[in-house]
Amino acid sequence: MYGVLAFFSFRALATLSRGGVFTAVFMSVFFMVSFFRYATPSAKAKGTAKVIAIGISAIAVWSITLIATNNMLYNKYTDRNASGKKQGDITTGRVEIAKTEFEAFEQNPIFGIGVGMGKFFRAKTEGIRAASHNEVTRLVSEHGLWVF
Repeated sequence: MYGVLAFFSFRALATLSRGGVFTAVFMSVFFMVSFFRYATPSAKAKGTAKVIAIGISAIAVWSITLIATNNMLYNKYTDRNASGKKQGDITTGRVEIAKTEFEAFEQNPIFGIGVGMGKFFRAKTEGIRAASHNEVTRLVSEHGLWVF
């Protein structure tokens, strides 16, 4: 079971997707806090040993992934570009995309701008040719109030 967890952890880290990894870590910590708060003393002892084993495995998986990605993992999680230079925007432009989607909603609040038209709206108004990375803002801009 720990091997499967290590494998999926490696795969998650290797995708360089911070959101999914942060969510998994947050939920794991939430579960551990809840578990240790309500568990019996014997269950806490067993749980502590497992948490230590998982912690050691996490360090090993992180190290292996750093090597496998040629330190790109470190760059991604510390907001650096491929050459290691610090970037200014940790959102990688997603805030700007969300702003354009809200602008599209303001212009077309009832029916939206149309299914799949968000990227064309951004290209026309902002010169940004990128797809949305947020389903909520995409739904609101493309479908308008009918989404609710």
